[in-house]
Amino acid sequence: MSGTDGTPPSGSGAEEQGKGDPTPQDSGAPDSSGPASNGPDSDRTVITPAAPDADKTVMRTSQPARELRSLQPGDVLNHIFEVKRLIGRGGMGEVYEGVNVNSEERVAIKVILPHLAADPQIQAMFRKEARTLTRLSHPALVQYRVLAQEPELQSFYIVTQYVDGRNLSDVLGTIEASEADMRGLLVRLAEGLAAAHSLGAIHRDISPDNVMLEDGRLDRAKIIDFGIAKDLDASTGTIIGTGFAGKLNYVAPEQLGDYNRNVGPWTDVYSLGLVILAVARRRDVEMGTNLVEAVDKRRAGPDLSPIPARLRPIVEKMTKANPSERVRSMEDVIALVQGAAGAAAGGARQAQAKAQAAAGGSSRRNTMIGGGVAAALVLAGGVYFLTRPSGDSANVAKSVLTAGLGGARCSWLDVLDAKSNGGKVDVFLRGVAGAPDEVKASIGRLLDNQGLKAGTLDFNDVFAIGPNYCTAIDAFRQIRDPKQHRIDVSQREYVMGVLGQGADKEAGKRGSPVVITVNTNDIDGEIALAGIEQDGKMTLIARSKADITSAGEMTSPGVYQFTLNTTDAGWKGVVMLWGKEPFDEAQLDGGNDVHNDAWSGRFLGAARNGNWKSDMIWYRVIDNK
Repeated sequence: MSGTDGTPPSGSGAEEQGKGDPTPQDSGAPDSSGPASNGPDSDRTVITPAAPDADKTVMRTSQPARELRSLQPGDVLNHIFEVKRLIGRGGMGEVYEGVNVNSEERVAIKVILPHLAADPQIQAMFRKEARTLTRLSHPALVQYRVLAQEPELQSFYIVTQYVDGRNLSDVLGTIEASEADMRGLLVRLAEGLAAAHSLGAIHRDISPDNVMLEDGRLDRAKIIDFGIAKDLDASTGTIIGTGFAGKLNYVAPEQLGDYNRNVGPWTDVYSLGLVILAVARRRDVEMGTNLVEAVDKRRAGPDLSPIPARLRPIVEKMTKANPSERVRSMEDVIALVQGAAGAAAGGARQAQAKAQAAAGGSSRRNTMIGGGVAAALVLAGGVYFLTRPSGDSANVAKSVLTAGLGGARCSWLDVLDAKSNGGKVDVFLRGVAGAPDEVKASIGRLLDNQGLKAGTLDFNDVFAIGPNYCTAIDAFRQIRDPKQHRIDVSQREYVMGVLGQGADKEAGKRGSPVVITVNTNDIDGEIALAGIEQDGKMTLIARSKADITSAGEMTSPGVYQFTLNTTDAGWKGVVMLWGKEPFDEAQLDGGNDVHNDAWSGRFLGAARNGNWKSDMIWYRVIDNK
C-alpha cells in the first residue's frame, strides 16, 4: 500500500508510479494517469459541461465559494469514479487509483491543478485533445476513458486505464531482450503510434518511462502519457503549444529548435528509435545534459553499436537528425522491420519448400478448399464445410455513428436506420457486443457530442457475446471498411438438425447448414475467410478468390453463395479479409488461441502492410435438443 505521502509502492499498477517518486506539485513534465485491466469501455467519451459553446466552457463559479482541496479516498466523481488512493503528483495535478462504481473496473484518475482547470482556454484545449485521445483504440496504447468536470468538488479530471506492471525505464538494467524481443517491441509500439497518428495526434514524449510493461512483459507494452499530444493541424494549439515537450534524452532534434521545428509523425519515429537503443544498451541513452549538448549529439548521431546487426540499419534510419532524411511514418518503420525479418527467414522457407517438394508433399493443409473439392474444416469443436447450396439529423446521426462505433470495444455493429422523431433521433442497430448496455450509453454520448438528442435506441437485433471473442473482434474492427459490406448471412439464427444423409460421411451428425454470400466485385487483391468460435479460436475457411468461386454458386456477377455446415451451438463469426496477399495462415488457421495482445499486434502489423480490409457477419446456432 502507498504511504501517507502518496508515494506509490514498487511495481504497482498506475503509469505514474513507473516514473519514480512523485515530483513536487510545481515541478516535472506533464504526466497522465495510469493504464489498466481489460474492463468495460463504457466511459470512453468526453463529458462536456452544458454551455452555449462547449470549447469555451468555464468552470461554474455561481455556487457558494468553497476551499478547493485534494481528493480523498472515498470521494466519488460524477457518481461514477470512486477515489481509492493517491498515486503521485506532477506538474499538471495529482494522480489517483480509482474504480468505476458501476462496472468495478480499476482506473487511474488525474485531477488537473485548479489554476489550469479554471482557465477557459486550457479547458478548451483539454477537451479538444480528449476528443482525439478517447478515440484511440489499440493494444499498445493506454485507453483514455473520459475527460470530465465534477461540479460538487470543483475538480477537472481525466480517467484512463489502470495497468498492473512496471514501466520500461525501471527495468532497463535487468531486462534481457533478444533480437526477436526488440523487433517485437519495436513493431508493437510502432503499430500503436500509427493508430494515434492516423487520428492526427503525435505523442512527442516517447521514452522508456512512458512505456508500461503489463505483467512485466515486453510483448504487452503500452504507451502512456498522451497528455501532451499535439494536434497535427498547425492552426490549433495544445496545452504545451508548439514549444519543447518531452525528455531531453529522447526528444527529436526538431523539438529542440532545429530543422524549423518541423514536428510530425517522424518526431515519434526518432524517439522510438532511441527507446530501442536504450533496451539494447540496458540503460538510458546519453543524448545530452543541456540544450546545446543535446543539439550537438543529435547532429553527430547516436552510437547504435549495441543494437543487433539486423535491426541496426532500421534504427539508423529512424534516428537521422534531419526529418527529411528520416523514416517518415510508423507504417514505414513496420515495413522495414518486417522486410528485415522476412529476408532473414527467406532462406529457411526456401529450404523447407524444396524439402517438401522433394517429398511430394505440400505445406498446405489438406483441409483447405481447392480444385473444386469441398473438404471438412475443424473449427474449435465445430465442423465447417464449403458446399454448393441446393443531411437531416437522421442522416447526420447515421454518419456520426458509422464513424464512431469503431471505438466501441468488443462489438461489431451496423446502423440499420436512423429516423428523426420530434427533435430526437431514433436509431436501429444490428450486431453483437460484449456489453450492449454500455454500447447503448456510448451511442447516446456520441450523438450528444454532435448536438443530437437520442430517442429510441433499438437494440432488439444486437446480441451479447462472451469475452473470448473480444481480442479478435477488436483487431478486425480496426481495419473494417464500414462503406463496403462484402459478406452476408441469410439469417441470424439457425436450429441444429441432422447433417448428411445416406452415404454422406456426416450422416447422423447434428449441426446446421448456414448460407453465406460473398461479394468479390472490384477487389484487386486476394480474399480470405476465417471463422471464429466461442473460445476465440479461429480457422481459415478460404484463402483465395479461387477457393470461394470453386465451392460457391454465382448468384450474380462476382457474388457467390455457399454453405457452412457447423456441428456445435452458440454464436459464430465469419470474417472476410481482402487486400494484398499472403494472409497469415499461422494467425488465422490451426485453432490458434488469440486471447492476447501479441497476436493482435502481429495481425494489425500484417494488415497494415498488406492494406487489408475486413467485413464480418455473426449468426447463432441453437441446439434445441
